[in-house]
Amino acid sequence: MAPATSTTTTPPTGSPMQEESPTPTTTITTTTTTTSPTTSPIRDSGGDGSSGGDDSSSSSSTMILPMVSDFTVPSRNRTLLLARLNMAAFPTCQERLDYNNNNNKNHDKDNTNAHVFTCTYDEATLQPIWQAGQSMFGKQVTNLLQEQEAMQQLQQYNQQAFQSGSYYNGAKTDFEIHNVPYDTAEWDIGVHAVQWTVHDPYNTTILAFRGSFTPADNVNIENWILPYILSDQGTTRMQQAWTQDAGLTWTPTQQQRHDDYDDTWVKLEIRTAQSFVFGQQETVKDEVEQRLSPHHQNNSTTTSTTHEAFAQRLVDAVQANASLAAALQQDNGGVEFTVPQALQTGYWTLTRYLIRQVAQQAQDRNYHLLLTGHSQGGTRAQLASMHLHQQAYSSSSSSSSSSSTTSTESSSTSSSTSHVVENHSTITFGASGSACLARQLWYQNNAALLTSVNPFLPQNQLTDYVHPLDPWGNALLGRDNGGHVCFWGSTNAVRQQEAELEALERQKEKEAEEAEQAAEAGENGGGGGGDGDEFGDDDDDDDDEDNDTTIPVIDPAYIYCSRIYGYRGPLLMAADAHAPLGHFSLNEQELRQNFERCRYYTHTIEATLLALSLGETLPVLTPGENDNVTSSTSTSTTTTAMLLLLQPDGTTDGGCHSVLVIPQDDPMQLCPAVGDSGLSQSESVLALELIIGIVVGSLLCLCCTYQACVWFCCRRRRRRAKKGGRGLQRVQQYEDDDGYRDNNDNDDGAEANNHASAILAAAQSGDDQDEADALWNQRSSRSNPEFDSLDDERPRRPSSKIELAVLS
Repeated sequence: MAPATSTTTTPPTGSPMQEESPTPTTTITTTTTTTSPTTSPIRDSGGDGSSGGDDSSSSSSTMILPMVSDFTVPSRNRTLLLARLNMAAFPTCQERLDYNNNNNKNHDKDNTNAHVFTCTYDEATLQPIWQAGQSMFGKQVTNLLQEQEAMQQLQQYNQQAFQSGSYYNGAKTDFEIHNVPYDTAEWDIGVHAVQWTVHDPYNTTILAFRGSFTPADNVNIENWILPYILSDQGTTRMQQAWTQDAGLTWTPTQQQRHDDYDDTWVKLEIRTAQSFVFGQQETVKDEVEQRLSPHHQNNSTTTSTTHEAFAQRLVDAVQANASLAAALQQDNGGVEFTVPQALQTGYWTLTRYLIRQVAQQAQDRNYHLLLTGHSQGGTRAQLASMHLHQQAYSSSSSSSSSSSTTSTESSSTSSSTSHVVENHSTITFGASGSACLARQLWYQNNAALLTSVNPFLPQNQLTDYVHPLDPWGNALLGRDNGGHVCFWGSTNAVRQQEAELEALERQKEKEAEEAEQAAEAGENGGGGGGDGDEFGDDDDDDDDEDNDTTIPVIDPAYIYCSRIYGYRGPLLMAADAHAPLGHFSLNEQELRQNFERCRYYTHTIEATLLALSLGETLPVLTPGENDNVTSSTSTSTTTTAMLLLLQPDGTTDGGCHSVLVIPQDDPMQLCPAVGDSGLSQSESVLALELIIGIVVGSLLCLCCTYQACVWFCCRRRRRRAKKGGRGLQRVQQYEDDDGYRDNNDNDDGAEANNHASAILAAAQSGDDQDEADALWNQRSSRSNPEFDSLDDERPRRPSSKIELAVLS
């Protein structure tokens, strides 16, 4: 456990406990650049991209945290505070850029293993969003630099709200950072979390698990999600998310995408790649593995593929800290943390150790425990909560043998954990889902987590806030394990689709009217023109107003997500990984970028916070309904016009719903069956046929290549033979011309002798050996004396069968 990093300041005077309200009333004061609450921090009213106000002046600017009167009661402000704490678990944009610069200085320029951390998606992905004025930070953001500046300011202000002061409404606070292992978790491999403790009178400890950030984090989640992705569960769940969760209509275009673009090839591609990865005790693809460690000094030691790379590196990082290794061994019932265990469960052993330490601390203080996390971190928080819940269940049932690995803990620890569970809750954001992975992990189809969590128990302590169209958090990667889910943003998505359908209907009516007018004009012999144009403008304006087919932009999230829904889950995953899709008519780059744009609005913690914070004063321009209704002069006007996605009681515009626990026998087949390859029987047969076809095709290709080589060699031999024949004919002609054989008295013998001498000179220099040899063999002993004078310089004799063949 890392030491506390909070800074002590004087508590604000006159800060009594206040009742819950939808607007924050408690502030923490820090020194920052002054900005207007309704003005973007990176652009002034002049629109030149410079900071508003006097950049050189600094004054006391207010850092606002939502005011929560009771952390055990659901509320808008509690949800907003947890969302901000999740954002504080990530490095700021500037910290990432600084890390990249410092990291590059310590490596050779040619080193490709050093991972480069980015602030957001690339410029090509975000360019259409900026052009349409639809950045999550406001219309004024038009390029990557401005996007990064706005994100940096939001992240920095948010971190300062937790770290710069150590009082919250008069209550002392502590901010701690947990890295397990200490040296590697933040930027490389391991579990990273932040802990914010609010002391008397709140007596609450909040632990936030960071979401996917490092390449190793992405490797760790592969073991969770691959069974679900490769089955048809993810594809089916996406359609349910669109129709049931968001309340949208499944369009013919989306159904056509599903029908036209099969995912069998992609499933085979993923399974083949991962069979080499997981089947041979690896947990990372080659291209990812080469970038896993940013601390290697050169490529020579890291570019080669090695088995167990991810697991071995995780174990090495643990063993490098002797105290951590000993603590894990004790927490694991005396069993050392080894590569096989790391292969099976990834980060879970580290997560379980951390949550036990934090839970024990909260129990000792008699504090309420709140767990939270975003994306992969949200699922990690859910698993940790399920682990505590199972311990409480085992303790309350007085079972003599616990199914949890915590059976080796002391009775005091068990009883204390039970006490903590009775006072703990879990609020997550866009969690990838824990129900199915708790039953089956990818590596060896193992169920190793069942020794620590029980997914078959009710989990009423879980609540997940998620956009219904979030592919990562609500559809493609897994299912939530009981508890509750609160959907935000569905109202705007429904309004956007209704606007599109209305525009489409108007377009059809306009086309029908134009066709009718054209038909009438044809019957009347044309008509129009002349004086009628004098009044044509007004009529056209009226028609444009009545038949306007322009679609208003209400929800960019819907616009971009509608472009990827309908495609099967494995296709989307392959596109995101830059892998071949098996369909030449699909634009892989366009599909990947639309997939990223959808997640930009629905999954990122920044977009989640901004959307849920509508009506709040943030250090960036609140986007309103994605800038469809905003006011640059009056905050109250904007708040009145916009829809609050998060209500004072913590509910959302899309409603909060109970999530049923999936029974152990899974009668509705909501989770992949153990050993499910993700291929139906017919698809398995097709897969076998494809494999056989590939093997046979490869053999035929080799045979054809061999035949082509033989044909080429023989053709070349024949050409050389013909060339040699033409040389013989020329020699015979020369001998005939000089008059010695045909007894013709002519004067061209000297010319023939000169030409023959030139040929022999060329032969001696190696330019035309074959033709010179042919000339030598055909010469007559009675020929020109110049030939006889070359006896001592005759060219080499044919030395190979190929040369003999050419001369024959």
